[in-house]
Amino acid sequence: MQGLISSTATLLTALAALIGAVAAFIGAWRQWRSFQRRQTVGRRGPGPGSGGRPRSVPIWVGVGIALTLVAVVGFIVGSTVSRQTSGSSSPASTNQSLPIPSGLQPPLEAQVYFGQLGAVLARLSSVHLKPDQEFRKNQEDLCVETVLVSNMPGPTGWVVATGVDEGWGRMEQYPDTKVAGPEHSVHQQLLIPPLTAAAGAQWTGAAKVFGDGIAASIATGRFTLSLEERVGSRTEWALDGQKVECSIR
Repeated sequence: MQGLISSTATLLTALAALIGAVAAFIGAWRQWRSFQRRQTVGRRGPGPGSGGRPRSVPIWVGVGIALTLVAVVGFIVGSTVSRQTSGSSSPASTNQSLPIPSGLQPPLEAQVYFGQLGAVLARLSSVHLKPDQEFRKNQEDLCVETVLVSNMPGPTGWVVATGVDEGWGRMEQYPDTKVAGPEHSVHQQLLIPPLTAAAGAQWTGAAKVFGDGIAASIATGRFTLSLEERVGSRTEWALDGQKVECSIR
């Protein structure tokens, strides 16, 4: 919104400056013409009814001055908004991750990942992610979400989504239950947001962890996903306040 205000102020400033310059030029030209006429009349003698009255400043000069002032004010407003916008907003990322602080007992740790498919796969290259190949071919910017649980006590385990599962699509078959990587981790099935998701929608997510050495399922802490803007397939989200850009198709 601030960017739109800044752009509008800049456009109006340029327009006012142009009109002001034209108006000032016309005013100066009219003043010069008036001076020339007075000089001619002075050589010929004053005409009847001239009365020697002083001439007022032409309206074009006043208009030019007013529009020039508008241009100056517009420039100041545009510059101020631009500084505020550049100082207060931060660019959205292609992916974000954050630890889920509560729910699991040490040494278990959980981290949620959300963002563009290609970026998430790159960050989790040591994990056995198996996205649908049809999605992966031409949809590297597709929004995906998963939870990674590390330091699993046994050789196998699995993670089940809660909160963001209803209405969300699956872009991965059941994940490999084999604990993988240097952090002995398993992940939740990759999910994609609903096609009908609209700006203002919000989900509170979490996950349940199962596996060898875990007597019963353990629930992670919670996180919040908010869809802040949507234009066509392009979307901007906030993962607990961290901005992410990706697409819904």
